[in-house]
Amino acid sequence: MNNLPLICLPISFYLRPCSTLTTANMLAPKKCPSSKTWEDQPKEDLVLHLIHLTVPALLTQTSLWEPYLECGLRDKLTGITGREQVAAAMGIFGPRTTYVLSLKDNPGTHEFLLLDEGKWLHVKDKTTIGEGKMFSPGNLRATFDNPKCAKLIDYYVREKYTLRYMGGMVPDVNQIIVKEKGIFTNVTSPTAKAKLRLLFEVAPLGFLIEKAGGYSSDGKQSVLDRVVTNLDDRTQVAYGSKNEIIRFEETLYGSSRLKVAEPVGATA
Repeated sequence: MNNLPLICLPISFYLRPCSTLTTANMLAPKKCPSSKTWEDQPKEDLVLHLIHLTVPALLTQTSLWEPYLECGLRDKLTGITGREQVAAAMGIFGPRTTYVLSLKDNPGTHEFLLLDEGKWLHVKDKTTIGEGKMFSPGNLRATFDNPKCAKLIDYYVREKYTLRYMGGMVPDVNQIIVKEKGIFTNVTSPTAKAKLRLLFEVAPLGFLIEKAGGYSSDGKQSVLDRVVTNLDDRTQVAYGSKNEIIRFEETLYGSSRLKVAEPVGATA
């Protein structure tokens, strides 16, 4: 186990109406639904779209939503928000293999640990992301030409936050859930553009964080409220505790949608 590489992947499920796309024809990528017009589908029926970012060894799972792309229904993964997810999960494979899962109609985010005998142990239900001085800053190149981003990072350093940065969003966000504290940021600038995709990466982790009792933000709103207009939509993002998200929004934009009595932005 100790020689295994660290592999991380977020997974999300979106609930959308459809009557003819069943499990059987989802597993047959060349078979299309009988009707190619989304509006023709009865609205009382539902289907799960499986969307994930993964590694080549697991690419077979991506075929679950290929029939929709082949049948001209690509636009039906747009016009939605992260609130329409019914489940999200992320896995970390390595010396300690874990799986974190959230379901829309069940409280909390649940952590599972893979035991040596091949069984999964339900470790804990995560329902609170509290305050704590731990930060994971992504896209630090943005500090070069985004003074507000530089101000935010300077605040973390000046206040002696503990740096916990693995270079990947999934493990960095996972530790916020596991340790129940901290902040992850990935801020953009004129030269350091957004790289994280809303549909495939940002929204699933936002779902996990918010179900765990934390908050997410693109600077002005929860990432779960941001409408997907294009499959390749990209955005800046922050995940963490309430006060950390308030600080993120106030520092970057001067105010926060989350109500507090006193500003907590990174002062000069």
